[in-house]
Amino acid sequence: MLAKSRLVILGICLSATLNISAQSLDHQDHLDTANNETNNYKVDIRIDPLLLAFSDIDIGIEFFIKKDMSFEVMLTYITRRMEEFNPFSSFEAFETDGFGMEVYLKKYLWDKHNYNGTFISPYFRYRNISGPNDSNDLRMQNKRYAIGICGGGKIMITERLSIEIMLGFGYAISNRFEYTPALTRELNYLLTDFDAIIRLPLAYRF
Repeated sequence: MLAKSRLVILGICLSATLNISAQSLDHQDHLDTANNETNNYKVDIRIDPLLLAFSDIDIGIEFFIKKDMSFEVMLTYITRRMEEFNPFSSFEAFETDGFGMEVYLKKYLWDKHNYNGTFISPYFRYRNISGPNDSNDLRMQNKRYAIGICGGGKIMITERLSIEIMLGFGYAISNRFEYTPALTRELNYLLTDFDAIIRLPLAYRF
């Protein structure tokens, strides 16, 4: 009698274990299916409305290269008024325009399959702007290269639409100014060597 009771209890436990295992496998299948559907997306196309406050226009593309990594390139058209030193007189305002480029290699730390959540990334920045001064035909050109590290987070608003915040700090390895009439100088002051990134882009996933 005792042996039969033990067999019944063993049968009940085995049945419950198999049922829990089946439910776990089914749940994992749903997760894998969701991840596979998410991984069908290849890129995020992004713009940063925050840069419009500085009269800059940008567009970027983020390529999903691994389940937890992406490669991003951003191009910017820059139109900006700069207070810059005129070596032939004093500080003057230059109307400048030009272009910039930023490159990121992001590693997602938490929600790796969906390319959102917290991330860290090294970055590279390049800027090439120039501006005329009609009063004395002076023209300034600034070429700047910077490297650094940034972090942030991406929040999915819908299945495809996301908003992101990025904060980064780095160092300008070169900050070269060229003037016409001919004069070239390299800025090597603390404030000009320091580089910072603040981004608040919107992105749409394809």
